[in-house]
Parts: sequence; C-alpha cells; structure tokens
Amino acid sequence: MKKIIFSLIVCCLASSLYAKNKEAVANEASAHAVVSNKLPALSGVVVDSKTDEILAGVKILHNGREYYTDLNGMFSIDNNSTGKDVLLVSMISYEEKAVQIDDKTRGNLIIKLKQF
Repeated sequence: MKKIIFSLIVCCLASSLYAKNKEAVANEASAHAVVSNKLPALSGVVVDSKTDEILAGVKILHNGREYYTDLNGMFSIDNNSTGKDVLLVSMISYEEKAVQIDDKTRGNLIIKLKQF
C-alpha cells in the first residue's frame, strides 16, 4: 500500500513539473519570436581605409547615443526612424567621419576611416 501511495505522489509531482516546464518553454519561445522579428535598422563594419583591417572599439554617435564596434569591427543600431540620419564615427588616431544615411543606404554599411 505504501508503494502505491508513493508511486502516485511521484507521478503527480512529475506531471506538475512537466507542465511547468512546458509552460516555461512556450513563454521563452514567444519571447525569442518577438526579439527575432526586430532587426537593427543600421548595421555595418568599420575598417581602415588603407589596409581594410577591421577596427574594434570605434565610437559611433547617433541621435545623442554612443555605440561601439565589437571585436570584429561590426556594429548595429536599433533605430526605426526613416529619412536622413547622420552617424559620427571616430577613433583615436583616425579622422572623425560623418556618414550620411538615408533609406537607400540602410543595411550593411562599410565605413572606412583614415589615419592621421
């Protein structure tokens, strides 16, 4: 009799944990679906104009906010504005560059900086 009661308790606990886990997985999947639909409006890479070497840690100023390139020289700016925008791109020992962005040039940009 004790074995039957113990087995019933274990089954109830297991089904309860399974239901909670299934609900958590469903919530996580819906959260990822929302994130994956939101693509960055401005993205690209910053390289040296002479050597085409990638530049990590480049500061990109857009609408008063600072962004930085990653170790692969890549950046992405989550921006839903349309029309003309300006990116101010700068790094130590390189000339600051203002990059004009419009609806046609959004996407994967290649920004080349010149050394002093």
